[in-house]
Amino acid sequence: MKFAIDSFGKFYELATSSNVFIKSVLNHCEKMEIDLDYNNKLDIYQDINVIFGGKGSGKTVLMKNHIFPKLSENGKKIFIHEGKDYQKVYDEILKNNEDEVEIDSVLKDYIINDLDSVLNYKESTYTNFIGKYLKYYENQNVSKNAKKIRKTECLYNKNISQTIQDVSIKYRENINYINKVNNINTEYRNDENEHKENLSDELYKLKQEIYEDTIEKAKEIFSVSKTGIIIENIKEIIDKKTGKKSKPNNIGFSKMVSERRAIFEKIKNINNSLENVKSSKKIKIGELPDKGQIYSKVEVKVMDKNEKYVKGSPFDRNKISVNRGVIEKIANFSVKDLLGMNKLFSIDELQKCGAEYFSDCVKKSCMVIREDDTIYEPSEGEKSILSISGLIENLAFDCYLFDEIERGLGNKYISEYIIPKLKYLRDIGKTVVLSTHNANIAINTLPTQTIYCNYVGDSEAEIYFAGNMYANELVSIKNTNDIISWEDEAIKHLEGSEYMFNIRRNIWNQ
Repeated sequence: MKFAIDSFGKFYELATSSNVFIKSVLNHCEKMEIDLDYNNKLDIYQDINVIFGGKGSGKTVLMKNHIFPKLSENGKKIFIHEGKDYQKVYDEILKNNEDEVEIDSVLKDYIINDLDSVLNYKESTYTNFIGKYLKYYENQNVSKNAKKIRKTECLYNKNISQTIQDVSIKYRENINYINKVNNINTEYRNDENEHKENLSDELYKLKQEIYEDTIEKAKEIFSVSKTGIIIENIKEIIDKKTGKKSKPNNIGFSKMVSERRAIFEKIKNINNSLENVKSSKKIKIGELPDKGQIYSKVEVKVMDKNEKYVKGSPFDRNKISVNRGVIEKIANFSVKDLLGMNKLFSIDELQKCGAEYFSDCVKKSCMVIREDDTIYEPSEGEKSILSISGLIENLAFDCYLFDEIERGLGNKYISEYIIPKLKYLRDIGKTVVLSTHNANIAINTLPTQTIYCNYVGDSEAEIYFAGNMYANELVSIKNTNDIISWEDEAIKHLEGSEYMFNIRRNIWNQ
């Protein structure tokens, strides 16, 4: 039964007067009042609401111009589906599923930063490491005054492999982790939980400590890099004024080793990050008759070093050659390649920055698959089916509006899949509003509210009646004394007429 009867009194009321019983039950159901105009209002129940009537009777106008705006004003999350726009809805479902998979922003920053460092790396030519010291010792016989300038003996060899950009990315990574923990803390603990506030306070303090540590590291990197430059400039000025050759700050060997080691680590990090940025998610779209469950498989894909263009590839066919060359060099990089770093990349490969390479080589793709993971291309009719089932399977909405839901669907599919799913949405507290010419949908979904549209083509425009099949009444919205039979109108508009209904009944009874 549609309505729960939990006492003999209710059963007696139903048996005595079903009409009174139904009205009593519906008075306690959750509903929303829709303003049709200044004087006329219509109730939409948190249940299944069916709209029916002849072609051009105002069903779409009621749904799009009155029901949809009112539900939106009340902050409801709504999806509206029109049978004629199945391709658009199907494409939107795939796009929404694709949006559920995000490319890791921290890994993205690391990859772009490291790519820029590798692409921009240029090494000075070190032909004679001890030549600088030889010149220094050969120029010691200078004036006594020049010898007194001790700054020429100053050494400053502190090397830091990190850059301010590296520190900044690490800071964002740590803050992201803290925010995730804080979100979990907020989601799973109520406001009365003392641990919730304690953890929140500790996470805030940790953010502050990380921020202060990041600032100190950035200051150190800046000061080290600039101090070395300042000392070298001072020495050059003294050398020009005195003719004395200052003691080298360093011969360049340790700097070269440090830089090469940093580049080698960055290339290793790029390869690791490109592997870790890959992800995949299988999202159910719906069910097709005789085909079973259909899914969209969303992947974050990284261009392979042997990548070749194939139909459906997310990678730009015209850019694959250059991009593949860079990916291959980074993937196959070894220690011996450090000797030729200045010539590792071609002129064409150096025309793009790290962000461009990331955009070209890391892509999201979405393909439709069956339950056994085989790729499947739905027909036009199946897309129509999936545009409905994909919406029904998504439980993120408060309200589901369907205009001519049966369009393109077979009766078997309607009976075995659509009707049970609509009932499920109702059972979990969703509001469903659907217009239909299909008797199975209009009756077997057991709607709480049935709205009959009767556009008569005169100045009164749309005329609406509301009621239900349980009470067998449809009451005019404009005049509550104007009551017509639900059964008469249902047989006329849903069954095609009483004559046709009787013919089908007689055939089925034989």
